[in-house]
Amino acid sequence: MNIDIVIPCYNENKNLEKILKKIEGFKNLKYLKFILVNNGSTDNSFKNKKIIKFLKLDNVKLVNIKKNKGYGNGILKGLSHSKSEYVGWTHADVKNLNEEISKIILIIKKNNKSNIFIKGIRKGKRTLIEMFFSTGLSLVSSILLQKFFYEITAQPTIFNKKLLKKFKNPPIDFSLDLYAYYIAKKYKYNFKRVNINYNLRKYGVSSWNKNFFSKVFLSIDYLKFIIKLFIKRC
Repeated sequence: MNIDIVIPCYNENKNLEKILKKIEGFKNLKYLKFILVNNGSTDNSFKNKKIIKFLKLDNVKLVNIKKNKGYGNGILKGLSHSKSEYVGWTHADVKNLNEEISKIILIIKKNNKSNIFIKGIRKGKRTLIEMFFSTGLSLVSSILLQKFFYEITAQPTIFNKKLLKKFKNPPIDFSLDLYAYYIAKKYKYNFKRVNINYNLRKYGVSSWNKNFFSKVFLSIDYLKFIIKLFIKRC
């Protein structure tokens, strides 16, 4: 059992040191690696001396992308550097990495199968607007794609690497979460959901969760992609 987890980072200067300290705590787990993707950051976060020290850890690999072409593009570039049996991704601003990793490892050990797909479920305080958009996305996806979807954007997302061979022109934006979920459903993967405590971002600025209008624009992009998948399956 080997696991590679991609963490896309864009201007995460205040989060990076905290996330890397947590990663350092897993350095004795030889089967677990973290692929950090510098997704075109402009805040010099990866030039910080404290950060550079952590990037020398044996369980960390850094992938640099000069220009940010999208959340999904960063993840896909990171996945292309993976050599492990299980791969996936999670957010750079995660507060409960230890909790996530512990649950992922436990699930894989109990269900060491070639068709396993692990996805988080957010637990904790969320605003009504966040709940509205999340529920709406799940409802529209389920109706149009004729499969049950929920908590589509929840992290982590981990699966057997064989699933990557099923990816055909995956999106390079936030729709990648839905795409991976959809492909796993299409090929009848064995789903395992993990409860992850949800906390509001403390540092940095989300590239999409800025205000009501940013959520609207993201929802429109998702809707366009859902319609695209709907047309393909018809």
